[in-house]
Amino acid sequence: MNFPEVIRKILKDKRITQGMLAEKLGQKQSNISMPLSKGNITLEKLLEWLDALDYELVVQPKKGAGRRKEGEYLIERVTDGE
Repeated sequence: MNFPEVIRKILKDKRITQGMLAEKLGQKQSNISMPLSKGNITLEKLLEWLDALDYELVVQPKKGAGRRKEGEYLIERVTDGE
């Protein structure tokens, strides 16, 4: 998953709209929808949104293959051609 996919998944799981997230952050909906659609979410913006959604970013050693717990998301590096 990438940043936009993770945010969309969390919004869906929590039944929160982009507009609701924007309101919680005191921003316009376009400040959420544009970066999500273009895929240009900075790490700072991601951390701000995750905090507003009651999530946090954890850096840990790789777990390897296997299923993650419900509500855990793996953000992978995107390379050219993907």
